[in-house]
Amino acid sequence: MSEKVRDCRDDIGDVFVVLTIMAKQKNLSMVDALDFSGISVGSIKHGVVNLSGCLEYFVRHDEQGALMESLEALDSVCFESKNNLKECVQIAYNDIKDRKGLMHNGVFIKESDPAYESVIKSIEANYNA
Repeated sequence: MSEKVRDCRDDIGDVFVVLTIMAKQKNLSMVDALDFSGISVGSIKHGVVNLSGCLEYFVRHDEQGALMESLEALDSVCFESKNNLKECVQIAYNDIKDRKGLMHNGVFIKESDPAYESVIKSIEANYNA
């Protein structure tokens, strides 16, 4: 039986984009966090489980080490899925670069989102108050 393999490159890139946004919000350095030698966990499944744990820890702690461990785990998922992190990030970037919207309370809201107009009005009301 042949197993259909799903292209996960955009998903991997999206995780990187989210980590970049979170690092900025936590005043952490992505440049410093990208200085790692890489790890191998043996399988994609183990890599994703490891990544999940690292991301959970990073969300709860404003630590440069937690950011680095999350990026190492993401890179390991790339390696195990025979992908390249730089290529994955480029694919995600190409997908989102032309989106219009705004960041509000740490969430990107697209112009096409039904909530967009009410968020704009709320921001304007708070600004004018």
